[in-house]
Order: sequence, then structure tokens, then C-alpha cells
Amino acid sequence: MTGIDFIGPSLRSAENQLANEIARFQGLPKPYRRNNRISEYLSRASFFDAFELGVQNHRNHGSGEMFRCLSYYSEDEENPARASKEEFGYVVILSAEFIRRLVKISSRLEAALDRRPRASSKPTLAGREPVLRQDRELNTLLAGDRRVSEPEALRLISKWPSEGPQIELGSWAVFCDLMRLIWLHEWAHALCGHLALLKNRRGISTFSEFSTKRSGGSPNEGRNFAPNEIMQALEVHADEFAVRYCIDGILWRRDPVAEIAGPRIDLVDRLLIFNVACSVFTIVWALEEAKYSPDDTFYPPALSVVSDKPSPIFVPTKSSHPPAVLRYDRLRAFQRELSTRYAVSSGHPELRLAVDSFSFDFLRTLGEISGYFPALEPMTVFIGHTHVQQQLEAYGDYLVEIGASLTPELERFCYLPTSSLDDNEPS
Repeated sequence: MTGIDFIGPSLRSAENQLANEIARFQGLPKPYRRNNRISEYLSRASFFDAFELGVQNHRNHGSGEMFRCLSYYSEDEENPARASKEEFGYVVILSAEFIRRLVKISSRLEAALDRRPRASSKPTLAGREPVLRQDRELNTLLAGDRRVSEPEALRLISKWPSEGPQIELGSWAVFCDLMRLIWLHEWAHALCGHLALLKNRRGISTFSEFSTKRSGGSPNEGRNFAPNEIMQALEVHADEFAVRYCIDGILWRRDPVAEIAGPRIDLVDRLLIFNVACSVFTIVWALEEAKYSPDDTFYPPALSVVSDKPSPIFVPTKSSHPPAVLRYDRLRAFQRELSTRYAVSSGHPELRLAVDSFSFDFLRTLGEISGYFPALEPMTVFIGHTHVQQQLEAYGDYLVEIGASLTPELERFCYLPTSSLDDNEPS
């Protein structure tokens, strides 16, 4: 088979052959397969993207090789997300244990989500809104210091809606957006040639999130970029692929969340939910950074006043991943860019300003239940640029420059679509 061979978590007989095939490859964890509400939501969140990318028949235009990627949820509890290049193609795996943790994180946001700003909301009487308090369990979950059992996740997910016709967006929608961001990010590593390039250059065949094995190093191969900075550039590229794909679907094409909640969707509220998912994504990754590399986080260096040479506006970290706050800044930048384009074409110029305003205000509400969220406010200011934003953008531009230098090699290894979803639909 070619394309994305997605082994869904539910026990569909059509996927049994693929599940059995995995057992033949040494080192691959066993697939997570159940018939329950968790598998139902996981399928809804990820199946369409896997199907759409799968039917596009991606091909490497140099070698003529067709893209093949086995993708599934696993029983592995050590690696939350990983993408690897194998002899037969590529493998992308998400851990069911990590997914259960995201189920509970999303659920713990529900009280705050009930207080989110909405253009269509009616004003409430003063004192009638529930008081929000710091949620210690949410903080523990965000930090990865709490495991969530399957019965507990099932209990939580049983409270989420099943069918429309008109469902309120809430924690379930945040969870779906998190799933889409992570899957698409990992698929990008394979589709865009990242894994093949690093295997060719350095013998690295696996990208594992939260990995401590991919340390920094000195520039090599006659280039001015250190190996870990190259890997950071590839991570930013994968983030861009993921967020552009998600936002493009929300604004112009098919949105799994809207198909569950529809038929009417408030785009401002929908994009606010997506921004909440980006915030959770950032905090989870930032707290992992602090565990395995406590001295290697992004920080604003003091500008020199005694030297004739200006100090750098940013200091690159030694990690294989860019700082989480930089990833957050880029995720929001891509979302804002596409929202602006949509607003112009659709005649709703207020869309981006409304999304930015509501997203910024809602961080303060989220801060009432977790002290981690207010740290994102300096990167969420939408009128003017803070000094921190300027530093992050300079760092991001540096990684884009690295990515541009890699373009000729990436073009050798990437896979391009040869058909579209419309080509595969019956006329």
C-alpha cells in the first residue's frame, strides 16, 4: 500500500492486516486498538486528515518513489510522539498514555472555557459567574507528573458530545485540535523530507518528542549552522505545515470539529478554541524542556552598553527543539496570516482583530486556573510588538534562514501530491 496507512484505534477488520504487519518489524510498539469512546474520538480527530493526505498519492519526483507511512496509536508509554524512517517507508506513532493525559488536560479546561469571550454571548449579571481557582491537578497534568488510566479517560470522554446537529464547542474541541496539530506535525517530518535528510546527513532516523538524545553540536560540513539548529529549523517547518493545514481546513475546506458541532460555526470562537490548543501545546512542551534541559531555555539577553558591537537580540539554545515560546509565536503568526487572508477574501476584515482580542483576554481567564498560562501573554500581544516578541521573531527568522539553506536537499527528499481529494471523490 502507499500513502498514509492509518491503523485506527477501533477494531476495524479492514485494518487487521496492517496491525499484524507491524509485528514483523522489530522495535515497533504494539498498536492501541479498542472499541470504546476514546477510540471513537481519536478516529474523528485524525481519520480525515490521514485519509485526505493518503489519497493525494505523494511521490518523490526525483526517485519516483511513492510515499508510504504507517501511522497508529501505540501501547508505548515512553515516547509520546515519534516519527521514523524505516526500510519500507515511514512510521508515525502517538502514545495512548499521552493521549489519555491530553483528554484530562482538555477536560480540566472546561470551567474556564465556559467563561471564554464570545461575540454572540449575552452579558451576564455581575457576580453570577462561577469563581475560578487554581487547579493543582491541571498543573500536575501539564507538567507530565500525573498518569491517567483508561477507565478515568473513558469516564471523562463519556461526558463529551456524540452527534449534532448543533453542539457547543468546548474541551472536546480543544482535544481534537491538539490531536490534529500533533499528527500533522509528525507527518510533516516524513512528507517534507526532514527524516530522510537527517538520515542521509547524520544517520538519525527517528524524531522523538521530549528526547534528550539529540544534543547540540558544533557547525559541520562547512556550514555555519550547528546540527541542533538545523533540527530546530526542521521542527519549525513541521509546525508551519501543521498549523497551515489545520487553519486552511477551518477557514476554507473541511474541519472535523465543525462537522461534529455544525451546521453553524462562529469562526471567531472556532479560532479561539484552536488558539487554546496551541497554548496547551506550548505549555506541555515548555515544561518538558525544563525537565531535560533546565539551563537551555530561551531568554532575552541584556543588550550591551559598553561595547561598540551590539549584543545579539537572541541566543540560540542547544536543544534539538526550538524553545516552546518561539513555537507558540510562530503558530499564532501563521494562524493570523491565514485569518487575514480569509478576512480580506470574505469581506470580514474584523475577523483577525476579534480572534486576537478574544485570545489575549482569554489567557487571563486561563491564568485563573493555571499559573502557566499568563507566561504566554507577552507573546500574545497583538497591537505593537513587545521586546520579547522582537527577539522571538529574530530567532524565528534565523531558523527560517537555515531552512532556506536546506531547500535544495529537502527538495531531493520530499514527497509532492500528484492528485487531490476531489480526484478521488465520485462525480
